[in-house]
Amino acid sequence: ALGTAAGLRPRLDAAVAAAVREYMREFGRRVGGAGELKLTLVVNWGEAAEAAKEGAGCAEAAPDGSLLGSVGCHVAPLPPLPDPPIRAEVRGAPRANAAAKDSSWVADRAPLEALMRSAEVGPINELLLATDSGELLEGSQTNFYAIVDGAVHTAGEGILEGTVRRLLLEGCGRGGAP
Repeated sequence: ALGTAAGLRPRLDAAVAAAVREYMREFGRRVGGAGELKLTLVVNWGEAAEAAKEGAGCAEAAPDGSLLGSVGCHVAPLPPLPDPPIRAEVRGAPRANAAAKDSSWVADRAPLEALMRSAEVGPINELLLATDSGELLEGSQTNFYAIVDGAVHTAGEGILEGTVRRLLLEGCGRGGAP
């Protein structure tokens, strides 16, 4: 079942492999800016999986024929890095579910992305999400950290603990940096 790592991992691997194969068949090695691909995985359970079984995904059925879930993968070129100066603005509330990038976050983020494109100063590259008291948490698309007086500062709760943030903190720990 999709609720366990042992059940989910092979389904994720199969969905990613199939999506990347299809992308490469369609577009060849043209992968965009940094030569990397952006993968978006969506895992649905129950009724949400019913709709996914018709799309580009893999739905799993229980012995009684009901759907246990589906895994879908979207592949796109990773966009090129923006030219300096990078523009960031503090705007936006924390995620409702900071533990994962869920599909409701995609909908919640849409107005923020529209704002980023239509700003009077020109396109904004990132919006930083903050608490009501002004504590910076994370970017709408990125992890956020600051170096203050030689020490790395990043939010400890209320954020999606991303890969880059984890690697930064691990590196600081190994190097003895505060």
